[in-house]
Amino acid sequence: MAEKLCVCAACHNRDAVWWCDVIIGGLHCANKKTREIRCVVSPMQMYQEGYFSVRKLVYWHDKIFILPTDLEKKWIVYDIATEKISYFHPVSFHYISEESVVIGSSLVCIPFFSNEPVLVIDLDTMQCIDKFDIWQRGKKPENIFEIWSASIAEAGISFLLRNSAYWCSIKGEKVQIVTLEISEPISCADICGSDGWALGMKGKTLYKFDEDGRCMAEIPIKVQREFVRLIATQRYIFLLPQEGSGLYVYDQYMQRFEIINSGMIENEHLFPGRLYVCSYWDYIIEGKTIHFMPCKYSYLSVDLETLECRQTDPDYPERFSKKCYWNYYLWIQELGQKKFREEVKDSLAGFLNMVIFSETGGAQDGIKKSKVWEFVSK
Repeated sequence: MAEKLCVCAACHNRDAVWWCDVIIGGLHCANKKTREIRCVVSPMQMYQEGYFSVRKLVYWHDKIFILPTDLEKKWIVYDIATEKISYFHPVSFHYISEESVVIGSSLVCIPFFSNEPVLVIDLDTMQCIDKFDIWQRGKKPENIFEIWSASIAEAGISFLLRNSAYWCSIKGEKVQIVTLEISEPISCADICGSDGWALGMKGKTLYKFDEDGRCMAEIPIKVQREFVRLIATQRYIFLLPQEGSGLYVYDQYMQRFEIINSGMIENEHLFPGRLYVCSYWDYIIEGKTIHFMPCKYSYLSVDLETLECRQTDPDYPERFSKKCYWNYYLWIQELGQKKFREEVKDSLAGFLNMVIFSETGGAQDGIKKSKVWEFVSK
């Protein structure tokens, strides 16, 4: 029995979709025509220098760049044509990043904390060639804000300083901070064309703003939900929930909200719910369709003209059966730097899962190493 996909980062080219698994890592590829799934970088290859948390995949010039959340750790580069793997260390100091964007032949890395600089990596040489501050000298506020995502518009990059009204725009080395004319701090925002969209921290109001930060519209939100990401497209504004399958969508043309994909059943994985950050983690926009990669729920495709949606359930090949998947997970936990606060094999839920799959040989060794086993065997 094959395990369901659980994606933490994704990218695509003309022929395939590429992703990393949130639980076991590895770089996986799905052919767009045949739907065949294969693993091109195994978890063993990915973690040969120790565990690191994958946050971003970047496609550039027939290469896939696997970026860790801590950019000081090694980067993995997979060459699609040769199927060879290279390792690089372009950042020599501790640096946490949630978002990186390709501009020309450079990768612009946005810091997770607003007091850190923006980094520029030359993708040809894999060297850090520049870094600059978000704030001009003397204008940096006392508070430090988080930065979760970024938008590309007019060959520039823009992003929100979360829990503030600051919107940052970068074009080349020119950095501009705009204070949005919005009466509350903002939790998430995005831009499409010249229109910006922001969600208030209270989750009760959706705001539209222009490039100068002027508030153009305030749209009340009637549902009581916690949204963790906003995605702006030409017609629809998607609000992604922390929990639950339903996406709240604002239709600019009809000036009304709709809920899509509501009531779907959560995917069953071997591991507890605390593994997942939110219902939908990463997405890809291709033509007139937005694809939400599977995490808690199935692969979801939404038509950006009609809002019609379709769910599919791609499974890993037999190489990543539940037996193999579990063994990979236990191996990752033995690397020394634990990914999760509590070892699943030492919890009752984890122990029971191992007992269930021990019949196929999937977790027999793990059972006898478990603290639960030590207790019940006395």
